[in-house]
Amino acid sequence: MRVDFMLIVLNGEPWINAWLKTYEPHANKIFIIEGTDKERFDAMPKWLRNECHTKDGHSVDNTRDIVRSFKSDKIVFIDENPKTGNGFWASKNQMIKQVNGRVEGQYLWEADCDEFCHHKHIKNIKQALKSRPNVLVWQFNVLNFWRSASYVVQGGWVSKYRRIFKWNQNTKFKGHRPPHTNTDGPPATLPHDLYHYSYVLEKDAKYKPFYHTPLYGKNWFEKKWLAWNPTTRKAIEKGGIGPVRNFTRSWTKYMPVDHPEHVKPVLDELIKSGKILK
Repeated sequence: MRVDFMLIVLNGEPWINAWLKTYEPHANKIFIIEGTDKERFDAMPKWLRNECHTKDGHSVDNTRDIVRSFKSDKIVFIDENPKTGNGFWASKNQMIKQVNGRVEGQYLWEADCDEFCHHKHIKNIKQALKSRPNVLVWQFNVLNFWRSASYVVQGGWVSKYRRIFKWNQNTKFKGHRPPHTNTDGPPATLPHDLYHYSYVLEKDAKYKPFYHTPLYGKNWFEKKWLAWNPTTRKAIEKGGIGPVRNFTRSWTKYMPVDHPEHVKPVLDELIKSGKILK
């Protein structure tokens, strides 16, 4: 059974190399679309936009070099918008549609660069797909790690992600939020958790209130994320730790886990350098 993978990415460090090592062994093809989603980034303050992308819309870190130097003939790297010739895309809807007409696998697995699974779990997931061929969409239960390698967000926070789509020659992505195709059906839940690290690093959490406005409340980054630590967490979480519009009743839970193989060294280095909590 062939499974293609897809990644939309901007500034994928420090995760991108571990992401490639995790999914490449299991992939038929890997489609990587790099660049800036203008729809959301144009709504950010100018000072923050300048931190997030180059003048021509590309990553400000080494993401492109890491992808290009990764030794694999499975990777299809799309880092230029064919309509503009640079790294600016109208929206993530445009970015996700770049795989339409290119997918070769029987399934397409869309994964962010900070989402990981254990190798043994990916093998089990493939068996689940094979055993239930009538399921058109698969979703994960998600462990959303918060500021550390040992705390996760629970409660009203988004806890299920649609990630794997059955594919045929007529299947096409229609949009990105959430990812959906023209051949979708009711999602089934996969037997293993997805490990998600998008609220671990300060650089990622800092721009989320702007990127997802009006989902996040005023000063969410300072009051909820930056002020949080294992000592202050109970006081901070009285009003909920999530964005104010939909997910107010959320809290953190101490949950030490066995992290996936290739992301564990990344987390260890981030803890050692003081960039995240243990």
